[in-house]
Amino acid sequence: SAHAASSEVPSQPLEAMAPGRAVLWFRNDLRTRDNQIFQHRAVRQAQELVAVYCIDPRHFERSTWGPHLRTGAFRARFLAESLESLDRTLRRIRSGSGGRGGLIVVRGQPEDVLPSLFPEGGVLAFQREDTSEEQEVEEAVLCRLQGGVEVLSHWGQTLLHRDDLGWNVQETLPIPFG
Repeated sequence: SAHAASSEVPSQPLEAMAPGRAVLWFRNDLRTRDNQIFQHRAVRQAQELVAVYCIDPRHFERSTWGPHLRTGAFRARFLAESLESLDRTLRRIRSGSGGRGGLIVVRGQPEDVLPSLFPEGGVLAFQREDTSEEQEVEEAVLCRLQGGVEVLSHWGQTLLHRDDLGWNVQETLPIPFG
C-alpha cells in the first residue's frame, strides 16, 4: 500500500546486535532493588552479565588521617555480609530468568582486575563516586580498558543529582560548607 510505513530491517539478528558481555562493577552501592546499574539498556540486553566486586587491598591499609585501619573489623564484617546478600539476590534474580551465577568477588585493585574481563568489546557499568581516591581508581580503570568497551556510569550517592545543585561541586561549595 502507498501508506505503508517504512522501517529499517536490521542486517543482523537482534542477538548479534546486543552487547556480548556487560560487566557490572559494584562498589559502594550494593543494593539491587533500586540500583540504576540495572537500568542501562545495554546491560538489560547483554547476552552475558558478569557482576564483580573488587576487594581493593588499599581499603585495608592504615589511614593517612590517623592511627587506624581504613576498614576496621566492624566495617569488614558489614561488607562481607552485604556481599553475601548481594550474591544471594543476584543468584535468585538470574535463576528466575534462566541465567546462572551470582557475584564474583575478587581480591585486587579494580584497575588490574576489570580490564581483563573484556576479551573484546562489551559494556562496563558502574556508579561514579564523589571522593578523589575513588575517582582516581575510576580513571585508572578507564585508561586500561581496550577500545570497543562501552562505559555506562551514573551518580547516586546524593539526595539530589549533582547537575541539579546550581553550582559545580568540583570548584566551590556554598556557605556554610565552603
